[in-house]
Amino acid sequence: MRNIDFLPDAFRQACRRRTSRIRRLWLGGMVLCVLIGWLGVDELRLRRARQYVDYLAVQNETVQAGLQHLARLQAEQTALLDKHRLLQELQPPASSVATVFRIAQLLPEHVALKQLQMTCRPAPVVELPAAKAPGPKTAEPRPVLPRVALWGIALSQVDIAVLVGQLSGCREFANVRLDYSKAADLESRRVQEFRVTFDVLTQAAATQTASGA
Repeated sequence: MRNIDFLPDAFRQACRRRTSRIRRLWLGGMVLCVLIGWLGVDELRLRRARQYVDYLAVQNETVQAGLQHLARLQAEQTALLDKHRLLQELQPPASSVATVFRIAQLLPEHVALKQLQMTCRPAPVVELPAAKAPGPKTAEPRPVLPRVALWGIALSQVDIAVLVGQLSGCREFANVRLDYSKAADLESRRVQEFRVTFDVLTQAAATQTASGA
């Protein structure tokens, strides 16, 4: 038995066109969905990239502000160091009042001072040993040491020796030396004139002396 199709050709062609149109619509919809998904992923990546760029910009501003603050701190530190250096240069290396008071404490009973002079002079330069500093020898600068000179009279040489011994035993003084001692007449009495010189150790000099010892 044969199947007889009584549908006209125009209807069958219309059905084919409708089916082809539906397929095309489905295919276009699928392509459109893929494109929308692709664009969404790209947009998400672009948004993340923008957020990362904004984060880097904020970090750059923070770093720049920190560098400017560091530069200001360094300028302030330089100014403070200059002021500290100036104050150290203006201040005397040792107190003359404390030095005179210490000398008065060490002065024997039969010794009288006629003159006291304090001057500042550079201390001798000390070369570093070869074992501690390999290579060429370098000179280590020493602090400025006040130099004190005493002129006075004593009843005897023993009193002068006692004065020199007491000055030598004092930790604040160094390089005590008796420059001269000679006989003289004072109001029909025989006395001994003398001159004693020594260095006054400052805090920096005492520190270097202790470290060198």
